[in-house]
Amino acid sequence: NNAANEGGGIYGDTISSLAINQTIISHCHARTSNGGGIFLQKTSLSLIGSTIKNCESSNRGGALRLTNSKDASLIENCVIRSNTAAYGGGGIDGDDISSLTMINTFISDCNGRADSGGGMFLGQTKLFMTFTTVENCKSEIGGGLSLYNSKKNSYIKNCVLRNNTATGEGGGGLLVKTAQDFLILNSTFEHNSASNGNG
Repeated sequence: NNAANEGGGIYGDTISSLAINQTIISHCHARTSNGGGIFLQKTSLSLIGSTIKNCESSNRGGALRLTNSKDASLIENCVIRSNTAAYGGGGIDGDDISSLTMINTFISDCNGRADSGGGMFLGQTKLFMTFTTVENCKSEIGGGLSLYNSKKNSYIKNCVLRNNTATGEGGGGLLVKTAQDFLILNSTFEHNSASNGNG
């Protein structure tokens, strides 16, 4: 039950790398800004075998907010569940990251209430996403995932996106806007819905 203006559980600024392993971050709140569970800027993150749940942001990134990192970040074998952001990235919100690799991670029941990316929002980031499930997430745009200006050769492989909802524009499961050579391979999209546009 931690609260702060930014980074309710953990706040990091200009750290060459931060490793978080086998850790539970729960019921944390960013009262006025970003990163209900974790806020990091100019920092490379390795998050392994950890859970972030029931966290809330008054702006972006209910569980996690990553921004302005020139180095690669990794999320592996993690659970991101029941997190909420007033705006985008109900689970994870990232912007201007060199790359984010996500492996065998479960994102569920996250809500980006008034913007984009219920499960995860990424802008200007190269995404490598494998064996990951995004389900029961909701946002105005891109209920499961919203990816804007994705860097070249991003991909989603062997993933499941299901039961996600966009309450406004399209992309109930996935919204990709402005990307180059984006690949979706051997993945399942089921029971996603959008009020306008495609599911």
